[in-house]
Amino acid sequence: MSPDFPDSWITLHNDAVALAIDRRGGALVSFTFRDLPLNPFDWRMTREEMPRNNQAGAAYQGHFLCQGRWGPPTDGERQAGIPDNGEPANREWTVTARPGPGVLDMEVEAPLERWRIRRTVTLPPGAVSQVVVEETLINLLPFARFTTWVQHGTLGGDFLEESTVMDTNATAGFSQARLAAAATNAECNWPSGQIDSTGRVVDLRRPLQTTDHVTTHVVDGEWGWATVATPPRGLLLGYLWKTSEYPWLHVWNGVKEGRLWARGVEFGTTGLSGRVDAETRATHTFRGRRHFFSVDAHASVTRRYVCFLRRITPDFRATLSVGPLDDGGVAVRFE
Repeated sequence: MSPDFPDSWITLHNDAVALAIDRRGGALVSFTFRDLPLNPFDWRMTREEMPRNNQAGAAYQGHFLCQGRWGPPTDGERQAGIPDNGEPANREWTVTARPGPGVLDMEVEAPLERWRIRRTVTLPPGAVSQVVVEETLINLLPFARFTTWVQHGTLGGDFLEESTVMDTNATAGFSQARLAAAATNAECNWPSGQIDSTGRVVDLRRPLQTTDHVTTHVVDGEWGWATVATPPRGLLLGYLWKTSEYPWLHVWNGVKEGRLWARGVEFGTTGLSGRVDAETRATHTFRGRRHFFSVDAHASVTRRYVCFLRRITPDFRATLSVGPLDDGGVAVRFE
């Protein structure tokens, strides 16, 4: 491990790329080409910026997992000690095995909510610029339960600038600022949509420098994908996942002190955050999608995604498609 890395970081690498994961919170915190040290996951909240009920644990950074809830807990849950976005992103993860130079097994337990997550991270050998993350959620209680699961990829640092552009095959959606209309109306249809109470329509592909907002979209087809590219920097980061596992995509335009701060690529199992009451989350649907899934007593559910890097040229315009290859790789088509 590099002496420049914190002691809590675990690193994997192959001939092309290097990946770092922080045991504190289990986040993917660095993913770079070995000859291009530009890290899209260079984003972190300070302890003081964290919600008060999270400040005793790990801070949000890079790509972290929201499990149990996306957003804040209820008032009663908060009083019981449940942190925002669930326990796994707030706790120390344990490395259980390193079965190969590019393979890492980890796990974490949520002691209050009684879940366990086992994760296998695989960085293929050779010059392959992708990582496969497979996670298994285990219900430790003797009864079935509903839950949510959101992958919170957060991009920032020198990678994020005004020229950064996002593409995805997500479709209809709504603004989290206009939830009253979400039951029936598709106020967003990628790549454009209404983002606030004024109803103004913006180009969602490009970041806004002064407006913090989140839009939520459904993803059609067998595979969902999203890419974020910064052409002047020559780098693109993307995700590929099965829509049967993660049917929703949230896109966060994060602004701090009047400046662009974060770009969130958050794919998961819910379209509504904890700011919406539990009864609404349990009964509401949008375009046939629900906001939860169930795990039976002492049962488990396994889901996976691929995160990849690509080099691009300054004249990059857009990602047209992303899909799986028969050999486990990812095909990406640009213009």
